[in-house]
Parts: sequence; structure tokens; C-alpha cells
Amino acid sequence: MKIVLYLIITALSGLILCAGAQTMNRIEVDGQPLFMNGGNIAWINFARDIGTGEPRLDLFEALFEDVAAHGGNTMRMWLHTTGALTPAWDGSTVTGPGEYAIEDLRAILDLAYGHNVSLMLCLWSFDMLRIRNGPEVTERAFHLLTRREKTQSYIDNALVPMVEALRGHPAIAAWEIFNEAEGMSVEFGWEFNKHVSMHYIQQFVNLTAGAIRRTDPDVKITNGAWSFRVLSTRAPDQKAEGEPVGPRKSSDWMTVAEIDALRRVMEHTYGRSFTLDEAKVRYDETANRGEHKNYYSDEALIAAGGDQDGYLDFYTVHYYSWGGTAISPFHHDFSYWEIDKPTVVAEFYVEHTFGISGNDLYQVLYDRGYAGALGWQWIDHYRKRLRHPHNWENSLRGMRRISENHREDVELIFRSGLPAPRITAPADRSGMDRKQ
Repeated sequence: MKIVLYLIITALSGLILCAGAQTMNRIEVDGQPLFMNGGNIAWINFARDIGTGEPRLDLFEALFEDVAAHGGNTMRMWLHTTGALTPAWDGSTVTGPGEYAIEDLRAILDLAYGHNVSLMLCLWSFDMLRIRNGPEVTERAFHLLTRREKTQSYIDNALVPMVEALRGHPAIAAWEIFNEAEGMSVEFGWEFNKHVSMHYIQQFVNLTAGAIRRTDPDVKITNGAWSFRVLSTRAPDQKAEGEPVGPRKSSDWMTVAEIDALRRVMEHTYGRSFTLDEAKVRYDETANRGEHKNYYSDEALIAAGGDQDGYLDFYTVHYYSWGGTAISPFHHDFSYWEIDKPTVVAEFYVEHTFGISGNDLYQVLYDRGYAGALGWQWIDHYRKRLRHPHNWENSLRGMRRISENHREDVELIFRSGLPAPRITAPADRSGMDRKQ
């Protein structure tokens, strides 16, 4: 009898542990726990995909159809990005979501819904503080981040009306606050940006996340971290053999192949060409100074902004070859990082990565316990950019492999119907989508 009881207890313990592990590597979308299997759009018209009244619905539909045909379930899309078009502004005060913004976004979501594809909606990017945006765009974005009353004007007049109008839409996988906000930080930022401290970034994440949660308690909220260096104390300054890792290391430690890989990343980031020598100089000039820790834990965010509802449901993290193997999700299990929420690897090039074939990257992330794989990006394929000519095709192959091997973990069939359009209004009605 004791043996039987022992076996029963052991079996139940295994089930409990398995269920616990499952909650750490799946994201619930429309009531279905999923491994996020997909990619990045991330835009069709940079910072202008919503707010014109004329989104490229033909391209969005073709994209969603392609993703669905390969077993994908999630795409990541950028919205305001720089703030040049949306939201609506009066000086540095936000007055509304922007004309057509809600209407355009709803139309895109409806198309995704029709193909059983969900969207991770990224509100802002480090690009909001790019100096080349011009003083009008950059300065108002700077005030949005650093002056709490300006942040509140965005929350009251743009964010809450958007979230309320789209509340309950099954195709919203999550609202993502930032894309790589560290790139505009004092601690980690790149020299082509104006900088704010990580405190202001944390405060903005906290306040916006809290507002979203109170407006739509069922929707998921996340934030796009540039690397594990801002999510984990396990992200090292040095490799095991003593070589500095990532942007802290001198280019003198790098091989020609590594510098060339870095050059390609810089060309993607800066939007211009670099020689190998220019890439080395720029790399060494922008050595980062920030502490390695989780800047986006519940405790850190609430301490920065004071909103008890302002926390994340899961993390997203990005990886590119500058990080070597030391901060690579492909070379470490999810458990290695000792972080407290499911984590989706939401940007990476689908190519040979330090001994791992590009064909295996999606499967490796699945096997190592991450909550999703979103390759970068569709627009490079559409525009026929030559830096990574096969990246999107490789992403589709990765999606298909996961779908064929793990259909039960990635198949998304929306169960909820589309919500009826809601009429919403910002506190200040100027700049409101006139069709809402």
C-alpha cells in the first residue's frame, strides 16, 4: 500500500511540476496557451502604418496568409514608433490617438483574426529619440518620457482610448510598451539618440502598463528588452575564458568575421553603410555602462512609477550576434537566466549562429524552454534588402517545423468573436479619430 501511495504522490508531483513549467513557457492568447511561433512585420511604412486612413491592407493580408500557411500564430507590429504621425500632439502634450489610428489598427487586427494570427502591438521604439527625427519630434518625445504630466496626457488621451476601443479583440496577443528602449538610455544608449535615464523608461513602462491593465484586465502586457543584460544578473561581462562580452568588449578581441557581423548590425541600426574600420571605431565609442540586472521586474517598475498595476505579464528579449554565446538564448536554457516570467525571444536573425544552424533556431528556442520565437523581419524580404536576403524565408521554415512537430502548442484557432466597435473619447477630443 505504501508503495502504491508513493507512486501516486510521485506521479502527482510530476504533473504539478510539469504544469508549473508549462506556465513559464507559454503565453495565453484568446484562452489558449501558446508557444509564440512567428516573426516581426515590424512595419510596412515606418511609423505610418496606422493614422493615415490608408493602411496597406493588401500587404498585411498577404503577410498573414503566408504566416498562417506555415503554421505561424504571432506577428509583432510597431505602432507609434517615433510619434511622428501618431498620437496627435499640441506641442509636447498628447491630445488624441491620432486621426484614423484606431480605425486603421482595427482593420489590421481584423485581417489577422481572419487568418488565426495574433499581433503583439509595440507602442514605441528607441527611435522616438533619434536626433535625425528633428527637434520637433525628438523634443516632444523627450518630454513625454521625462515629464509625468506629459506621460499622463498620452495615457488619458491616446493610450486608454486605443485600448478601450479595441478591448477584447481576440487578435491582440499583447500590448508591448517599448522596442529596445535601452537604446535611448543614459546607461546603455547609442550616440545617435538623445538620452534619458533608465528610471524614466521604467516609470513610463509602469504608468502605461497600469493604465492598460485597468482598461482591459484580460489583455497581456510586455516590453521589448534589447538583451538579457537588462533582464538578468546572469548576463556576464566576460566569457568563461576572460574575454569581455558584448558592447563592453574592445573590438581588439574580435575576429574579422565578428567585426563584419557587427558592421551588418550597425548598418541595420543606423541606416547607412560602414567600413570594417568605421564599425570598430563606432563600436568602441559606444561601450555601455549600465548595471546588469532585471530593470523590468514588478518591484523595479513599481518603485520607479508607483502604480501597483504597472507590471508585465511576460518578457520579450532580443538577440543579435554582437552578444556572442554569453548572452545567447540559443546557447542557454531559459532557466539559466533566473528570471520570473515567461520570455519570448522576439527579435533575431534566422541564420547560422555560433555553431547552430539557422534551420534549427526556432526548434532550439522551443527545446530550451522559451515562450516563443519571432524572427526579424518581413519588411527586409518585401523591400528585397540584401543584408539578410533569406531571413524571412528561413523564418517561415522555422515556423513550419515547429508547427509540424508541436502543433498542439502553436495552433491558434480563435474562439471569441470580434467585439463590436466602441465609441471612445480622449480627455481632450482634439486629434481623435473622427470615425470612432
